[in-house]
Amino acid sequence: LGLNGSVSYQIVPSQVRDMPVFTYVSINPNSGDIYALRSFNHEQTKAFEFKVLAKDGGNPSLQSNATVRVIVLDVNDNTPVITAPPLVNGTAEVYIPRNAGVGYLVTVVKADDYDEGENGRLSYEMVEGDRGFFEIDQVNGEIRTTRAFGENAKTAYELIVVAHDHGKTSLSASALILIYLSPALDA
Repeated sequence: LGLNGSVSYQIVPSQVRDMPVFTYVSINPNSGDIYALRSFNHEQTKAFEFKVLAKDGGNPSLQSNATVRVIVLDVNDNTPVITAPPLVNGTAEVYIPRNAGVGYLVTVVKADDYDEGENGRLSYEMVEGDRGFFEIDQVNGEIRTTRAFGENAKTAYELIVVAHDHGKTSLSASALILIYLSPALDA
């Protein structure tokens, strides 16, 4: 009763990633409500913990503490980045021999996404361009020919390729792939 039952709360000083815990969270000394003092990013801090001290107002004062563990969930906040083939202003140039047959490996599109789980799992697709001549593996990004090129084939083909993640709101990156047939059959 009275002061003996009046409880106040405080965070025990500690470090989170070499920073004082007070730069991450605060506590209302009367209610014990804990508040975030910054935005948390799963890719930087997956979890952290700190101790909270509860002390009554009696004489002598009695106290207890508890460990609070904060787990930062991953959200889809990183856009995929296409890392291969090398892009210049969003475009890659690839050369293949004119006599490339069906199934010839033209290039492999590779992207990175720093999110985890479904937010970081990528799929690849061709969305525009000369899709009748090429196919892309949705999982590994391999672009292969679907037909042979004859002597009368045009010398350049265009594909727009997209890498997208599987987050609830999917994020994506695209690239223009210019595919050139070499002039000589056996080049």
